[in-house]
Amino acid sequence: MDKARQKELKLAYKQAFPAMGLFAIRNLETGRRLIGKSTNLPGSLNRHRMELCLGTHRCQALQEDWRRYGEATFGFEILEQ
Repeated sequence: MDKARQKELKLAYKQAFPAMGLFAIRNLETGRRLIGKSTNLPGSLNRHRMELCLGTHRCQALQEDWRRYGEATFGFEILEQ
């Protein structure tokens, strides 16, 4: 790939908007879920997962379920994009 094409692709990536929409974090064991919206779905899902892993999530009920049942029992879904 030539340099001009690389530069063009890089610029297109920088100007692209991230996907936005609705998401759900679902406890597959209990059926409880957190539904949210975001203007940056990948970033938001990543933030929620990281906060849960670190034990600092703002939703205490979700954090407690994460501690009790473990990461394997949770699903991160995009409901609408």
